Amino acid sequence: MTLTLKGVPAAPPELQAAARRFEAVWPQWYVRYSVDRAPFRMTNLPSRLRHSPAYLTAETFIDVRAVRSDGMVRLDPEAYEALCWWDLLHPVVLFISDEQAGRWCLEPISAVTEWISRGQVEAVPGPGRSILWAIPAELIFKAVTLGDTPKPPGTVADA
Repeated sequence: MTLTLKGVPAAPPELQAAARRFEAVWPQWYVRYSVDRAPFRMTNLPSRLRHSPAYLTAETFIDVRAVRSDGMVRLDPEAYEALCWWDLLHPVVLFISDEQAGRWCLEPISAVTEWISRGQVEAVPGPGRSILWAIPAELIFKAVTLGDTPKPPGTVADA
């Protein structure tokens, strides 16, 4: 059963699809961890709680992201900062789903830090006056193909 409250925004469709894909392909035990499905507005919660990782396993936190139709993965800088904080407690990886290309992969949050420091992530306008980071999907999946990150079953590296 899904509870939808009037005025409480739902996750974008591409993130909902990415979460379903994660739950369909992940080969290990996990539990839902984040508050993104909370039946209340989260605006009053501290940033670190609002942007907690979506899933918890014995080995890592996993946050789900999706490649958009423009070939980019969008990441709110505030969410990135929160995920880096969570990474200090328990390793954080991003499960990145590319529905159009039929692929998915894992990237540690530290990879995003590296891409930002190299200038490979572009700041783009977000909703309202916000700024989001746009990470090219090809940058993400190139890293997986080249062996910079672990390659779990089902990633593009096994194709």
